[in-house]
Amino acid sequence: MNESSNHLIAQLATYLPTIQAFFTLCVLASLRFLTAFYIFPPLGDTFLTGYLRNSLVGLLSIFVAVGTPVEAMQTLTILDLAVLAIKEAVIGLL
Repeated sequence: MNESSNHLIAQLATYLPTIQAFFTLCVLASLRFLTAFYIFPPLGDTFLTGYLRNSLVGLLSIFVAVGTPVEAMQTLTILDLAVLAIKEAVIGLL
C-alpha cells in the first residue's frame, strides 16, 4: 500500500467513534419509526410494502440522527442502550 492510502486509513480511523455513534442513533430512531409504522394502519403492510416502508424509516431515522448530538451516544453503556431501545419502541406504540 502506498503512503496516501495509509494516510486515508489513519484519518478514517480517527472518525470511527463518531461514525459508530451516528449509526447507533440511526438504529435507535428507526425502532421508534418501525413500531409506529407497524401499528398505524395507513403505513402498514397493505399500503407500504417492505422496501418502501424500510426506506422511509431509514430516511426518517437519518433525519432524526442528524439532529441529535453524537457526543450523547459516546458515553452510553450497553444497559443504557437497551433501556433507550425499549423506550423508543414504547414511544412508537404511543
